[in-house]
Amino acid sequence: MKNKLIKGVILEIISFILLVAPLGILIWVNNEKWIQTQFQGQKLGFGFILAVVFILCLLRGAFKDLDKRLTTVMSLAVMLVFVWCIDSIIQDLKWIILCSIIGYICYIVVNSFAKYYLNYVKNYNAEKAHIDARHDVEDVSRRRERGW
Repeated sequence: MKNKLIKGVILEIISFILLVAPLGILIWVNNEKWIQTQFQGQKLGFGFILAVVFILCLLRGAFKDLDKRLTTVMSLAVMLVFVWCIDSIIQDLKWIILCSIIGYICYIVVNSFAKYYLNYVKNYNAEKAHIDARHDVEDVSRRRERGW
């Protein structure tokens, strides 16, 4: 049973690695074009930091008291700056999406095997607990019959 649990966990780890591996390879191949120059790296870093901060502000409701027209203008301005910061990546968006599709298909295939093993272990443990509980009830009833 431990073998199936270990296989399930290892397959889950492998499936996650396969999910991000195609994008990692694409980033490694396009390192010179996207990140290698200092200016492009700074633009890229600033763009991602800006996006993360803006998303966190939206999630926390920082702009909910402002006029909707103003928040729309702010959102469009942030999107413009973000797109300008990652324009070198946007030019290769077709490759990014293709790598994402390939990674997700690999993830689905390997993760389905991992889920099979993990569900098998979960069901086995549930059945074992059910059997153990039944044996405990039988032991108690035998003791009652004997007068213990």
